[in-house]
Amino acid sequence: TFETNGTQVLSEELTDVLNLVNDVTFSVSPKLSASGEPRNKTIKKEAITSYFKCIATTYLKFVVGDESNFVEVEDVLNELEYLGDVFIMPVGGCYDEYKKIAPIICDLCMKKGYRYTPRLHIDLFGNCWGK
Repeated sequence: TFETNGTQVLSEELTDVLNLVNDVTFSVSPKLSASGEPRNKTIKKEAITSYFKCIATTYLKFVVGDESNFVEVEDVLNELEYLGDVFIMPVGGCYDEYKKIAPIICDLCMKKGYRYTPRLHIDLFGNCWGK
């Protein structure tokens, strides 16, 4: 599995090589405005859609902090004309914040038909180094 923020176009040469491998997954995780980065630097349609040209499994994953972020997710999905799997992960920079919002984000995912993905390392070990 390759994780990318989707800002760099997947080259045709690499696409050709990856198409020879039968077990590749791309987790494309564009940054939303809550990251502090401007949208023109984080949502690059040409780059993101280049991953869909590879026969690898490709899905989109977004990190969200609250319900308002879902509007932005839906805007990005519409802009990309994306109909595949969408994974949503709660923000996790602070353990207490993560534990508070995770159930809320999970409920919203179920209502909206998205897949919830936890931050397993935080669930198991808290937000600490070296585990």
